[in-house]
Amino acid sequence: MTNDIENVLADIVQAEGLGSLAGYRAVYADSDGDWAGVRLDEQGRFSSFYGLGRRVTDEQTALARVRELHPTL
Repeated sequence: MTNDIENVLADIVQAEGLGSLAGYRAVYADSDGDWAGVRLDEQGRFSSFYGLGRRVTDEQTALARVRELHPTL
């Protein structure tokens, strides 16, 4: 996914019937099963990946950690 993140995010927008991902938080798992945050710009487009401050190996913990790090958007 990291090599094609822009298209993956576009697929999510289309599948969910959204105008954009602006205002949303996103996470991804790499090929080793480690999770990280996906930083989105003001238009909801991919900006960068960021670490969660510790190793996270499951989606629910990753989502909770992103909410802790970024309680408001």
